Amino acid sequence: MCVLAILILGKVLSLGTAFAGMETVTFSLKQLGLAGKFDHRFSIENEPSCIRFIRKNCKVKAMYKDITKVRSSQLETSDLYVAGFPCQPFSLAGLRQGRHDAKGRGSMFRYCKQYISNHRPRTFILENVASLKTTSKFAGFYKSMMRSLRNVGDKGYHIFESCLNTKDHGTPHHRNRLYIVGIRKDSYDEKRPFRFPKPTCTLPLRGILDSDDGACRGTPCSATGKANLARALSAINGVDLKRNIVVADVMQGLKRKILIRKGVFPCITKARGGAGGFWIVNYGRMTNIEELLRLQGFQPSELNYTCVSARQMGMMAVRTKSTFGNYIYM
Repeated sequence: MCVLAILILGKVLSLGTAFAGMETVTFSLKQLGLAGKFDHRFSIENEPSCIRFIRKNCKVKAMYKDITKVRSSQLETSDLYVAGFPCQPFSLAGLRQGRHDAKGRGSMFRYCKQYISNHRPRTFILENVASLKTTSKFAGFYKSMMRSLRNVGDKGYHIFESCLNTKDHGTPHHRNRLYIVGIRKDSYDEKRPFRFPKPTCTLPLRGILDSDDGACRGTPCSATGKANLARALSAINGVDLKRNIVVADVMQGLKRKILIRKGVFPCITKARGGAGGFWIVNYGRMTNIEELLRLQGFQPSELNYTCVSARQMGMMAVRTKSTFGNYIYM
């Protein structure tokens, strides 16, 4: 969950979001003590389950489904604009087609740039996978993107970018993401320079997971899951399970190496979320929805997610922005 916020003294903060997912930024602002102090002017999201969730949990003035069909003139100007444009074309787990993605997802950044150019928000936050910056194949696109953001408008923006991993900022979830922050130059205070948050202590996994009642809840239902579980248990032979929470990816293909982590969750993808996350070896079960939400920085008790199925909730939970610490730019 992205919890970077701008607080403008003496007025209500106006907010606009695109590729909104579960609207994590609104929950982040509330965690920062800004509940009732921001005006959510618009949200753009095309996933039906996410739309239902947003309407149940967020107070947003205008909801748009297809960013390619929304004219910039339709959207209100906002102080803070947050967008997590599609990461699949740039993910190392995908086909890595970049801007030439066959489904057109690699060109979605242009809609973010269009909004920033036309409305010039005081601050914007863009989020994507770290490999957009770190992979040489995307170097040309990344440089072009950053150059275009720096040159927006007459006065332009101060641009800050960093790859931050959720596991270094409070939550035991290995989720490395690129964050790009732009602060309009006429709004920037040189006496209080912007800095990304420093690494902080991470919660132990036992603080995220539901308590273990000591009862084994069986094995994965599929033949692949059962075979992978056997492989995982063999691989961790000798690990002290009293001292270490061990998590294994038992839902992948049999030809792939089993992914096992101690004390931290692997990056939970959309596919893994829909399949129930990962196998918790110590507890003899798959992750539940509430645990997936906590691993993304949510407090499940504060949410209404009766409007979606368990599978949809699992898939939605991993489409969100990641927690990387608290910072208020005033």
